[in-house]
Amino acid sequence: MLHTPDPSATPDAHPASDTASFSSPVESLIDAALNQLKHLPPRSYELQHKVAKRALDAAMIAEAAERRGLDVLRLNRQTEIISDGGFAVGFYQNMSSPLTALDRQLTNDKLLTKRALAHRGLPVARGAVVGTYADALAAMEQIGPPVVVKPIVGSGGKGVTVDIRDADELRAAAEDALSRARRILVEEMVAGIDLRVMTVAGKAVAAMLRVPANVIGDGTSTIRELIDQKNELRSSNAYLRHCPILINSFTEHHLSLRGMTPDSVPADGRRVFLHYKANLSSGGDSYELIDVVHPEILRLAERAAACIPSAYHAGIDVLLERFDAPPDQQRCILCEINLNNEMPIHIFPLYGEPVDTGDETIEGYFLRARESIAAGAHRLDLTAPTAGGPGGTRSDDTRSDGTALSSTLSGVAPVLAGMPLAAPAAAASTVGTPGTDSTPGADGTPGTHGTPGTDHHAGTDGTPRTDGGERTPRRLDQHHLGPALQDAGLDEVRFQGRLIHGVRDGHDIVLERSGMTMFAAALGENVPAMYALASAAGLPVLPWARFPRENLTDAQTFVATGQGPWKVQPALRESHIRRRFRVRDAERLAEVWGRLQSTTREVFLEQVPRGLACTVLVVGGQVRASVLLTPFGVTGDGRQTLGALIEEKLAARAEHPYLRHLPVKPSVLTDKNLERKKLHRDHIPAAGRAVWLARSPLTEVGPDTFGFSGCPYPEPAELADQALRLIGHRSVASVTCVRDGNGDDAAWVVHRVDPDPVLALFAFPWAGETGPIYSTVADELLAGQHYTLPR
Repeated sequence: MLHTPDPSATPDAHPASDTASFSSPVESLIDAALNQLKHLPPRSYELQHKVAKRALDAAMIAEAAERRGLDVLRLNRQTEIISDGGFAVGFYQNMSSPLTALDRQLTNDKLLTKRALAHRGLPVARGAVVGTYADALAAMEQIGPPVVVKPIVGSGGKGVTVDIRDADELRAAAEDALSRARRILVEEMVAGIDLRVMTVAGKAVAAMLRVPANVIGDGTSTIRELIDQKNELRSSNAYLRHCPILINSFTEHHLSLRGMTPDSVPADGRRVFLHYKANLSSGGDSYELIDVVHPEILRLAERAAACIPSAYHAGIDVLLERFDAPPDQQRCILCEINLNNEMPIHIFPLYGEPVDTGDETIEGYFLRARESIAAGAHRLDLTAPTAGGPGGTRSDDTRSDGTALSSTLSGVAPVLAGMPLAAPAAAASTVGTPGTDSTPGADGTPGTHGTPGTDHHAGTDGTPRTDGGERTPRRLDQHHLGPALQDAGLDEVRFQGRLIHGVRDGHDIVLERSGMTMFAAALGENVPAMYALASAAGLPVLPWARFPRENLTDAQTFVATGQGPWKVQPALRESHIRRRFRVRDAERLAEVWGRLQSTTREVFLEQVPRGLACTVLVVGGQVRASVLLTPFGVTGDGRQTLGALIEEKLAARAEHPYLRHLPVKPSVLTDKNLERKKLHRDHIPAAGRAVWLARSPLTEVGPDTFGFSGCPYPEPAELADQALRLIGHRSVASVTCVRDGNGDDAAWVVHRVDPDPVLALFAFPWAGETGPIYSTVADELLAGQHYTLPR
């Protein structure tokens, strides 16, 4: 039952905050809310899930699915597929397979989120986008303090500072936010309590009051000691143990304004707030209260989630004065839509009755949203493929005369007839001319698709990165995709990270560059998970295995009994440093094993492909082009020496718009490598003779590329279609297949799936024609999901 706040309540009715020394409307509203929840004691838990914070989502969903008798295919600790036979949903953390990268990117951008919500008539805060401290100061003066400063892109409260009241506080906050993003938001600070509402399949299923980090005095302990005591309580909570309360410069500044330090001793019963960021990741308290939140607040959250088409699962942040009154009777705004909201916060609240959001997730997807997902463009198709079985082994290919390699490549000769390994005469002429388009976008940033000197790969905050003037493959794509989009009717095209902005019919249009889903992105980035899915579905792949770090002996046996060489790397990206090694025998594997990062829990071994690869470009579910990748080589002309042919080709590659970014591996060009192949630089190869200097077609070795409109082999095209159906991605993607075996025994197997391909690979092959790549992709993107926002 709700308790109405009593303004005359004595200090004994609820622990007093530090408002006695520093007046704050935020603290008064939090005190009023907590006064209604004073009957809720802190909850203690028996720690059963000792997994990483993001792996906790997958564990909770899997347990809920198994309780309902559903099948769970665990691809790694954070990625899984839940199915009941004919219907399947994939999850990466808690982002489901229908969730598009466009929706995820848009909701990661706080400005775009505000625009999308405001377009639907939903309440948002007043604010301004700035790029310097001076502009931030002007914005604060216009809005009026206190204000909030936050990066345009980010989560977890990183770079967010609230309750900024003067220029000095603003400078520190702006510097912190600008260190994380090129643009930041300065917004009015709406005094209120912070409510996170979780929606699944359009229904609000949980609601949590998030209270900024605080401690309650006992009259004898210092603030620092009280923090240690509270962190001890959080340590037994499967989720909150990852979010201890920390003392930093902002905490010390916040306390200093109230005449305190971390070593101050608060009076018995006095609540001391350490800052005003309500994020649990910043040490906040969690109160689960879905049963007492006003229904109209829950409806508001559901309306916000409905603004994002693929948000079957969302966390809506609402800032309001009271949780027991309707939005239209109080100051209430929507702050954020989080599409990777951590559902375990509702399962393991610090106060209140837990909500099994794992069970709510399974019910939402497999009951309420089932028909919508099954009919959608990103449905998963786990039916067994018809082409071949698992990738087989092959005979040793260590002979120096290249006979085995020639056998592997024997089937490619008719296809490449007339396509020289030597430098094509027109290779250098395809380099694009630097453009000059600098049309400003809706947020005041310059256009980029024709501006030399900037590589707009998405950074960790979604902002562009410079590359010193070199036109990288992504920049090359932008240079050509921009005009193609303009020809298709999109004006003022500019690129921002993964997003593409433009104007059509007087409205801003927002696209995502490949139309992929977040589930497809997760599998594209994690080869072991993709191999596990492909193998489970019967899709042929190269020989591979995963081993726990402690199972070196089993891994050595695997290497000794198979045909290498083998690529060795951590099975899960556990840091920004991801070491890869190549081994041929068990002894070398033991050496590499010891050089892996100490955090590596599981190791992935994959056979290194050799011979021929075929990368297929699929646009809108149709094979549009393909590129055959062969090991680096030259073709003799009967006149020039091998050394001269190599230098001529390297010079031509250096001028090639795409291949100059795939340098030939230095070890391929050494005299030692030539000697191993019984070659020398003064040798004059016969006219038309192909001389292969490498064995692998991998891009890191520097392969040759031969382009085709469509695909010259039916098997890679079929495998590409099957692989993309497995991950539910049919917009713009590429699949690389390799021929595993020698001669007539060679079979095509899947090697890599890329849901976000570099189009320049297909648009600029070493030789051959691939058709209109950029215009085809532009048409697909404009026909697919996009946002239309008022200017």
